[in-house]
Amino acid sequence: MASNFFNQCYTIEIDDKLFANAINEYGHIKNINFIHGDTIEELPKVLSQLTDKKVVLWLDAHCSGGITGGISNYEYVLYELQNIVNYLHNAVIIIDDVQCFKTSWKSVSEESIINILDK
Repeated sequence: MASNFFNQCYTIEIDDKLFANAINEYGHIKNINFIHGDTIEELPKVLSQLTDKKVVLWLDAHCSGGITGGISNYEYVLYELQNIVNYLHNAVIIIDDVQCFKTSWKSVSEESIINILDK
């Protein structure tokens, strides 16, 4: 669990039930900050607090069916990356479900991600 390795962890969940489940399961862990909302609105607020820190980000904000929340908009990762480069210059970024680039995520490609990160 990331909270075992980092001083502060943040999780943003848009879905009411998944947010409640996260609080019920991990709410007792003091270094996890639970944020209920849309990553497009909430991520910049978190990033603005981390501008002088070394940061590891796990991007997993996409509706992928099943019990995931949000709308079917796989461009979330592009918006997240744009926000990250606006605030951070020393971050490790991990993107979940990269295998979807060539299948489900028609508007997201390795090239589109590199273009954002190269700026």
